[in-house]
Amino acid sequence: MVDPFKDMAAIPEVAVIRIMMFVNNFNIEKDIEIIKDGGWHFNNLYNFDTISKKLEAFPHKEFNSKKYSDIKIIEKKINNLEDLFDRGHKYEKIKLDNDYPKYILNNLDLFKDYIL
Repeated sequence: MVDPFKDMAAIPEVAVIRIMMFVNNFNIEKDIEIIKDGGWHFNNLYNFDTISKKLEAFPHKEFNSKKYSDIKIIEKKINNLEDLFDRGHKYEKIKLDNDYPKYILNNLDLFKDYIL
């Protein structure tokens, strides 16, 4: 299983503070600048059960109820490309191509449970 927190100790303190500032305000809509070929960020790369457990422990109390953490609801929303937090975002399924990191493309078997 992929461990997204494995290298957390290597992240500089300033970056951790910035990440925490973002996490604490994740539900506030912002203007986002898209930078073409700017890099990758894989967030919440978990199975449905782990996503549910994470949401149940979520510090944003308005989002840690069964309405958001129920496994069947999470599975339905992800399979329907819907936002887990009912913010009106609609996601698009894209095909894996050579724009993805080589590690992902060379290890698809490791990520099969996370690719729709």
